[in-house]
Amino acid sequence: MFTNFRPHAWLAALACLFLIACSDTGSAGPTLDLSDESAFESSIQDVMASLDEQQQADFSDALAMIMFDELANGTSSGLSEEEIERAIYQRLHGKTGEEVIADMEQNL
Repeated sequence: MFTNFRPHAWLAALACLFLIACSDTGSAGPTLDLSDESAFESSIQDVMASLDEQQQADFSDALAMIMFDELANGTSSGLSEEEIERAIYQRLHGKTGEEVIADMEQNL
């Protein structure tokens, strides 16, 4: 049955499938970059440009609500400003507009 079995060919095929599965096709759209303030502002503009008018309003609301939620939770828990910033970063960095909207809908 496997008389012509070539392990190297199978490994190459598996490697190709893995790379295809893990590759970023770019179809998800732009994401938020919270690495610094300038990158954050620029990425907000990029995300907004990728959304329709209703999604833009939803995204703006979601972004404000999530940031306020993290600020309120952090303040009531006695977290430092750096810890609150880290919580916001972890919650938003790398998310698309749709993911930010979904986060708000699921968690608030």
